This record gives sequence, C-alpha cells and structure tokens, in this order.
Amino acid sequence: MAASIEDVVADVGYVEDPKTYALCETTIDYDDTESEMASKYVAGATILNFLWQAYEAAVAGTVLLELPKLLKEGRLGERGRRLFETRPEVSTRFSGLGKIIWLAFFQCEHGGLFKARLARLRERFNDRNL
Repeated sequence: MAASIEDVVADVGYVEDPKTYALCETTIDYDDTESEMASKYVAGATILNFLWQAYEAAVAGTVLLELPKLLKEGRLGERGRRLFETRPEVSTRFSGLGKIIWLAFFQCEHGGLFKARLARLRERFNDRNL
C-alpha cells in the first residue's frame, strides 16, 4: 500500500482567507511552496506509518512465547529489536535487511544529530556486522 502512493496534495491555504490570492505574487509563491513542503511531509509520514504498522504486525505474530511482557504492553518496536538481538540468525532470512539498515544509518548520519547514538550502536553490535 505504501508503495502505491503517487501524489499527496496538502493545501495550507485551504482554511485561510479566500482573498489571499489577491495579494502579491511573492505571497502566492510562498503559499504554493509551503503547500508543496506540507504535501511531502504528509506523503512521507503516511508511507512511514504503513511500513511501521506492517513491521509491528510482523513482530506481534512472531515467537509469541518470547518476551511476552513487551508484547502485552504493546512495545512492539522494542520487542522486534530484542528478538533480532537474541536471534541474529533470523536476520539472514530477510533479503535486503542489510541494505535497509545501511540506508537507515546513512539517513541518520546525514543530519549529524545522531552521531553519538550511532557510534554506541556500532560499538555494541560490531560483532554481528550490523
């Protein structure tokens, strides 16, 4: 479903004064640019939500007898991480998982905000070729 999203339109001027477009061209350009940026954020958030829900559904249906407390509390993101930590052989069954992890690291490094956290992750999981 997430892959089928082709276009999302968010009009930030929808609830504003209808006379906004009577203003100067610069204001119109600003509103259009703001709408385009909002559209990109809505599309990105929608795709992430679909993917995250699919991930949580897969984690919820996996090895029900392990980490039942996390399952009961609905902490599926943490449960999934712990399942991969305790069963490193499982990750080899998912084709493309290495590329996704590499892409996640690349995106987190891009802004420079997660350098310390990424360094701790690499140090913690260096033996598993994370």
